[in-house]
Amino acid sequence: MEIRTVAGTVLIQLHEELGHMVESGKYVRDLKTLIATKIGHSRFRLRLLSEEINELQDDMPVRPLPSLQLVILGYCVPEDPDYQELHRACENNQVVEVERLLQKPLNPNGTGAAIDHPPMLLAAGRGHLEVVRLFLEAGAGQNAATQAKTTALIFAAQNGHSEVVQVLLEARADQNAAGENGDTALGVAAEDGHSEVVRLLLKARADQNAARQDWVTALMVAADGGHLEVARLLLEAGADQNAVDQDGVTALIIAAEDGQREVVRLLLEARADQNAARQDGETALMVAAENGHLEVVRLLLEAGAGPFRTDRLRSETRPDRSRSRSR
Repeated sequence: MEIRTVAGTVLIQLHEELGHMVESGKYVRDLKTLIATKIGHSRFRLRLLSEEINELQDDMPVRPLPSLQLVILGYCVPEDPDYQELHRACENNQVVEVERLLQKPLNPNGTGAAIDHPPMLLAAGRGHLEVVRLFLEAGAGQNAATQAKTTALIFAAQNGHSEVVQVLLEARADQNAAGENGDTALGVAAEDGHSEVVRLLLKARADQNAARQDWVTALMVAADGGHLEVARLLLEAGADQNAVDQDGVTALIIAAEDGQREVVRLLLEARADQNAARQDGETALMVAAENGHLEVVRLLLEAGAGPFRTDRLRSETRPDRSRSRSR
């Protein structure tokens, strides 16, 4: 079979592939998908015409015709009200309706006049896997984002939608893309304890030490929430157990203050500095004691924690030799 332009130019020839499609009972939709991979346009924009039938519909079986004419449609204008319908269909997981609207064809990256973010982001955030697949097939940008730079991957990760995260990563979504405040997919997944999402992102080589603008890392937010499995995954991936935020706070101090005993134990096993202090001088042992977390205090003492940093203790007990010399 020859696929020709309206002017009659042969674009591609599908002799062997066509035979396999006819034998296996494929449909025109499958034929369009094959053509799309060869010409770089999504199947949603393709229309196939034959001499016998004006337009081949997607649900028609593939037949061994000598040639077909290919028409590539342009997208509807952004002001088209169908874009609002597309957003609603994405939000409500209406797969058939999304397919119908993309067939018009609507630009999968379009927003319309009244909406300021690509519709795939809604589907990703709600875990609508098949809708996300349709958008990616239609050519939606895998790194499209809101005005606040939040991507589909960040939305999916934040809500624990591991299958959507996997599909986006397979589409080469940027695993380290960050929102306006520095939040990454790994960070938001860690904060909410989505261990399977964290595992997928680390496997995709997400930066285990990426930090927000306030220097808070994924390990810190995992410690804050007591998400033991997430913290373990991050440490196994090489997360810095002694990283500090802008106030000098470490993951161990956070876990100790919140009474997250098992996370404290894990961090100590990972050789977190048990005597690290915040900018105000308080250590993990001090904040655990202040908040009445007896078991955490016991763990820290067994690990050799002292009430002050060693260097601070020396500075407070050492004689002021400079003053003595000046006398």
